[in-house]
Amino acid sequence: MKTRPTNKAGQVRELTGRDVKRMQPMDKVLPENLQRAISECDR
Repeated sequence: MKTRPTNKAGQVRELTGRDVKRMQPMDKVLPENLQRAISECDR
C-alpha cells in the first residue's frame, strides 16, 4: 500500500527508508524533454 507524502492537513511528512527504496531513476519515469530541463538546471 502506498503512503501519501502529506497528511490530511497538507503537511509534508518525512521520507522513510521505505519511500527511498521505492524511488526510480528519472530516466525510467520522466519524458526526455523534462530530463533535459532538469539536467540543464544542475549546471
